[in-house]
Amino acid sequence: MTLLVMHPGALSTVQDLGRPGYGSAGVAPSGAMDPWALRAANVLAGNEEGAAAIEFTMRGPTIAFENEAVVALTGSRFEVSILRSVSGSAFERDVDATTAPHQSSFRLRAGESLRIGTTLGGARGYLAVRGGIDLPPTLGSRSTQVAAGLGGRVLGQGDRLETGTASDAPLRRAHLDVAYRSQLRVRAIAGPQHDIFLAGSVERFFSSPYAVTARSDRTGMRLQGPPLELRAKPDIDPEGVVTGALQIPGDGQPILLGCDRPATGGYAKVATVIGADMHLAAQAKPGDTLSFDRTTPEDARAAWREREESWRRTIEDIE
Repeated sequence: MTLLVMHPGALSTVQDLGRPGYGSAGVAPSGAMDPWALRAANVLAGNEEGAAAIEFTMRGPTIAFENEAVVALTGSRFEVSILRSVSGSAFERDVDATTAPHQSSFRLRAGESLRIGTTLGGARGYLAVRGGIDLPPTLGSRSTQVAAGLGGRVLGQGDRLETGTASDAPLRRAHLDVAYRSQLRVRAIAGPQHDIFLAGSVERFFSSPYAVTARSDRTGMRLQGPPLELRAKPDIDPEGVVTGALQIPGDGQPILLGCDRPATGGYAKVATVIGADMHLAAQAKPGDTLSFDRTTPEDARAAWREREESWRRTIEDIE
């Protein structure tokens, strides 16, 4: 089956669950910034959880379907319409446009298009198509590393995407608690470089909101708030970093590392957002605020297990 990109949106990329394990070669894991949303979209569409789908940011793409398809939308809510047009390329002549469902799989007829507009909540949404987006894997993944131009694809106008073999599956819906708010609280584990920060700085970090700035992308989110004071230079010997790490450069303002992060970092780390909450941070957009609640590695593991078990229970067959 073929998908035609009529308009790419602000930033639309092909993502799956990433390519972990290549940090020693300097390769970021990439993958969906909100992996729970991608996994749910795939299950709703009848795919394996890790199939490649389309991640879109702030404003989504318009995609024409040349064949009948089953699709699902998850993540943040966006303005989404199903278009039935007189001409496949002239949407100003639409004869019909209906609102598309969210967190539910649905059928598109051959010749219909999906127009995804601006966000109604968080920063990112996901579109899964039954069969998955079929691109040649790079290091075992179809994910797009945007900064390095590695693997996957950043969608452009006129691109054609093929899907893989579709399996039979019922239509499904989910009742996920997306909780994408402009003021977000996420849990974080204190970082290892305590001796670099002046007394009170770490406590200030865990008691103050930080605003997401426009200088944010899949590599990292630059935050603005009470600066963290350092007793020494912020530079440390380069060491491996993880998605969710909060680095503190010389200006004292945190940088929250995302999925396209570098493999190593040379700044002190004040904390790391836990994996169970990174999907919330990934949905924060410029102007939103993040507050950080201190937690422990044991509680982080328990939160991951709880999240892993709970999201599946919300999915049910509807056909």
